[in-house]
Amino acid sequence: MIRQLIMNTKLSTLVDNSRIMLGRYRVRSSISHSNNKSSGLGKESFDILLNKYQNTNPGRSYEQSEINNRGMIAADKLLSMKSGKHANDFLEIGCGEGHIPGFLAYRGKNATGIDIDGSRFKSRYINFGAKLMVAKANSLPFNDETFDFVFSYSTFEHLHDLYGVLNEVFRVLRPNGHLFISFGPLYNSPYGLHAYHAIPVPYCQFLFEREMIDNYVETIGQDPIRYNELNGWSLNQYRELWSQFDRKLKLKKYREWSWLKNLDLVCQYPECFRGRIDNLDELFIATIQGLFKKIEK
Repeated sequence: MIRQLIMNTKLSTLVDNSRIMLGRYRVRSSISHSNNKSSGLGKESFDILLNKYQNTNPGRSYEQSEINNRGMIAADKLLSMKSGKHANDFLEIGCGEGHIPGFLAYRGKNATGIDIDGSRFKSRYINFGAKLMVAKANSLPFNDETFDFVFSYSTFEHLHDLYGVLNEVFRVLRPNGHLFISFGPLYNSPYGLHAYHAIPVPYCQFLFEREMIDNYVETIGQDPIRYNELNGWSLNQYRELWSQFDRKLKLKKYREWSWLKNLDLVCQYPECFRGRIDNLDELFIATIQGLFKKIEK
């Protein structure tokens, strides 16, 4: 079902499919011809790669002006969707500062955001009319059929109980309500460790042992990498999740975004990847975006 949707959805263009084929072509030969496995590169390679990638941090800015801008853009995108345009009651899972619910409320919608860390909530967005609450995504404090539209940005790769989360989303959505998700980078993609603030080397979760990474992070005085805040899911696990919920949540649009820029590292050090992925797509599918519609009972 997922494979057919990827091929047929309007969002999955010829360019996407061509990029996936190119990614497979570039890494298949290297990994299949590598007879060795490695738990990680040595300190010399670590230093060389750090120097090579030191100015390539792909992370987002957390300046307040940038957060505001992202909130406005995301709110406008949601309201430009047919399913979002006609919705009134919105819920965001993993709302962070509350910038997206804030701008949805500013535009006249009833907008609620939940997050496990309420210390990040900004009064600015509450003053816009957003309702921000501390809650867990797999135990939502709302009555059944409360929302027309549930959405989540850059959060699903952090949630461990995604089956519980989708069951809760189904419960709080009204009949024919919608769920929109956009998240990544996925764990096995180039920046899946979410450690770009300290280790800008792509695929560092494959190339180096954790002890080496942790020692370096401590040496430069950065906060420790929060491994427990990542679910470590493979691409196949997400695809299986969508399939398990296809009788509750119908996929309307779906896209898997690829990132091919750093596949030279896979080709250069195939021994670090061999036997550690479910399929080759894991290494370059970085982001997933999907729109689901609740199926009436």
